[in-house]
Amino acid sequence: MNWPKRPIQSWPARAVGTFRPYLGGYSASPNLLGTNVTRFTTLPARAREERGAILILTALVMIILLLIAALATDLGAWYRQGQEQQRAADVASLNGVQAHDASLKAYYDANGVTGYSSLTDPQKADAEDQAFQDAVNSVLGALAAGGMNITDVPVITTAIPPAESTATVTAVDGTSIVITRTATNAITVNVGRQGDQYFSNFVRDAPEITREGSAVISNCNADCSRDIEIEPPFPGFEASGKGDGFGPLLRGDTQIWAVNHHIRGSGQGNIVCMDRNTEDFCAGVGNDGTGLFSTDRFDTHNRPIPEYIDNDRDRIYFAGRDRSTGMAGLACFDMAAGGFCSPNDFVGFWAQPVVNWSAIVSVVGPWEWNGNLYILAQDGQLGCVNPDTMTACGTWNTDAVGSGVADLSGRPRVSWGQVHNNRLYMINTSDAGSIFHCWDLASQSGCWGGVQTYNSGMSWYSDDDYLNTLSYTTSGDVNGFCRVDPIGNWGRCVNLSGTSMWEPTNLYNYVTPHAVSWVGGAFTFDTAYGPRTYMTLGNANKSVCFDWLTNSGCGVADHWTLAPDGWTRPYGLALITDDCIVGLGHDSRYFTLGVDTMETCTSSTVSTDVYPCECGDGTFRYGVLELPAELLAVLNSADATVTGGGTTITGNLMDGPFDLSPFNGVAAPLELTILVDSKLNSDGSLAWREPYSAQLALTVQPTLTGN
Repeated sequence: MNWPKRPIQSWPARAVGTFRPYLGGYSASPNLLGTNVTRFTTLPARAREERGAILILTALVMIILLLIAALATDLGAWYRQGQEQQRAADVASLNGVQAHDASLKAYYDANGVTGYSSLTDPQKADAEDQAFQDAVNSVLGALAAGGMNITDVPVITTAIPPAESTATVTAVDGTSIVITRTATNAITVNVGRQGDQYFSNFVRDAPEITREGSAVISNCNADCSRDIEIEPPFPGFEASGKGDGFGPLLRGDTQIWAVNHHIRGSGQGNIVCMDRNTEDFCAGVGNDGTGLFSTDRFDTHNRPIPEYIDNDRDRIYFAGRDRSTGMAGLACFDMAAGGFCSPNDFVGFWAQPVVNWSAIVSVVGPWEWNGNLYILAQDGQLGCVNPDTMTACGTWNTDAVGSGVADLSGRPRVSWGQVHNNRLYMINTSDAGSIFHCWDLASQSGCWGGVQTYNSGMSWYSDDDYLNTLSYTTSGDVNGFCRVDPIGNWGRCVNLSGTSMWEPTNLYNYVTPHAVSWVGGAFTFDTAYGPRTYMTLGNANKSVCFDWLTNSGCGVADHWTLAPDGWTRPYGLALITDDCIVGLGHDSRYFTLGVDTMETCTSSTVSTDVYPCECGDGTFRYGVLELPAELLAVLNSADATVTGGGTTITGNLMDGPFDLSPFNGVAAPLELTILVDSKLNSDGSLAWREPYSAQLALTVQPTLTGN
């Protein structure tokens, strides 16, 4: 049967599915019957080129990791080796420096010297030879004890310091050892060896590992202790019934002298010596060794003009009246000899009658200028005395004469004076008023050719109510001199050229509310706060401070609360330390006032130079300052300040020893100041009453440091 021919139908190509792996695969396409036919295809050229790359990369990464592991292993070994070498060098250097120091000390003892500087140059060389050999032996012994095998003999070269001594040797394992005594007397040990190598030799050579230890005896074991005496604060004490001295006069660090005023009775005693440490009369001083000099020789003045103490000549000079002649002038007392000066003990200038009950002497002074002493009479006459020979060196009538000043036989009005530069500024008293005038001691003539007078109305005992002082600007410069009457509430000052007068309003307004009757005196001191005038107010039982820099008051001391029984009646004052004023009151009652606190002194200051200690190796170093425990127990504070080489450091000794080693190398001496403040007992008395010593020393055991 013939079938009719049909045309062949063209089927569109349709992909049933394809799969093409990265490195080859197959392709499926439908045939005419619609079934899938599989056939292999050929890979592209790029794919054929990448065949096997992953295997190569993996191999490279594995090699790098192996190299890192090998290097890390060797690096760890080198680090551990460095640590071991550092420990060995530290221990060896510490052993070496002790051996060196001990050997030097043994050499000093054997040769009968105390230190390196006492040796001759040949001895220094010999001492260093022995000491460095001992140090080398000690170093090598320490290294051997740590497991290092050393069989060679070291090569040693010694030199006198500051030149260095050295020794070198090589251990069996190749470790190089270099030992040095440096210019600073440290012992250094340098240990070097090539690092152990396990896996990194195909990358790099093993490094040379070097470590160094250094040791020095920081305090050099020197024995140069020095005690620095620290006196306790002086609270004051009572020597009741022994007269009224205007003083006080300070002799050395312990004695306080006074020349009593208005003394007439037989055997009452003109001169008293008190010991501030024992708070009693000076032992072995006086007519009977009791600190009291009884004499009927002189009447003494009754005014607050301090006497003059000459510690170089060991003498006291005071204005007085010779009872045997009735002459007023200058007397001299020899403290060392315990009696009046010889061969001359008095220079009389003017006839002086006895005036009223207390034999008041109307002559005051003395004041020192250019090696001579000057005293001033009530009528303005001036006398000069040579203090060595106790002979007159001149008399003058000052500008006050003829200005209405009472004569010596009249009322007992005593003058006041103060030397500034080459001039004596004076205030005399008369019926005409207060007379201000000036005498040029160099030219022996009046400064102004006249006087300044202020008449406030005088009375028989008006001098008892006057306070006289130099005046100062707020910059601390002297600009005049003043008289203040706190009872009458007035005051006047005259400038140094005598051309003007003004009222010191702030001064007398501050003092007046505290005064009642009869005042003591005015005493100006150059303090750490600038010039300050301290005024004793006698019967008011108070003392007042005036600060010239601020032109205002700086405190009031109420002796009713400060004195044990409330009664002091303050007279004279003296600056006993930078921080403390000592005062003298009625019946020889001694008291103290803080320069700034106006309370009983509780602080004490000592200033001294500090020198370094000589170490056994000839170097010089500063030590450690410390206070004894028994002193620390009674203190509130103990502050030390040390200055040297342009540097100042401070420390609190209450916290422990104060190390001065930061000043090593600084030229001597250092300046040391210690300020201590005492605790108070429950009754208000000082807890610290005995002197103690601060110890400056280098006597503690060696402190070794390794690097």
